[in-house]
Amino acid sequence: MTPSNQEKPESLLAIQLDELRHRLRNHLQNMTSLISLQIRRARNPETVQALEDLRVRFTTLTSIYIDLDDASERPIALDQFIPGLVRRIGELYDPKSQHTASFAIAATSLPQKRAALLGQLVVELVMNTYRHAFAEHPGGTIAVALSVTDDAHALLVISDDGPGLRAPDVSRVHLGFRIVSSLANALGGTFERTSHKGFVARVRFPLEDGAPAQR
Repeated sequence: MTPSNQEKPESLLAIQLDELRHRLRNHLQNMTSLISLQIRRARNPETVQALEDLRVRFTTLTSIYIDLDDASERPIALDQFIPGLVRRIGELYDPKSQHTASFAIAATSLPQKRAALLGQLVVELVMNTYRHAFAEHPGGTIAVALSVTDDAHALLVISDDGPGLRAPDVSRVHLGFRIVSSLANALGGTFERTSHKGFVARVRFPLEDGAPAQR
């Protein structure tokens, strides 16, 4: 059966979109490889750590993109999406599996755009845990929980049993926290952190885009 003239442009567009997706995946993976090469050449410890963080961001960004792309236009199930991200970060920072992660994620979903923002936010908070809480704390535990409230909001809580922020760092605005605050704002939500016998991050946001944030 010969496709109609109306179907031909749609088929061509689908092919072009698939090609763009394939190229984007390749570009992200190539960037990760280039960053890994720079890490091997770097000598300054601070430079190595900054490049390592950048590599983790690119690697997890690629995995977020692949997860969302494979889901087509379907909403993203957070009880699968969030644990998957956390485990991937753990594999990068903790290849010997010295630390553990626990999950209590409500069976809820988000549209792809909002799931991507939430995924980046989770990456920053979990990176912070491995970089700081677990740096000299083998056998630590990170707990990730997400609950849904009666007013159609979600509460994400990521905590660890590390030493918490040192006194001079409590009021300091870290780059990762600035990124988390920006992502929480993009979700229409709020970000709060406390540090006492470990570190606790709380992000509250509406499940639907455009809904007002509430505390």
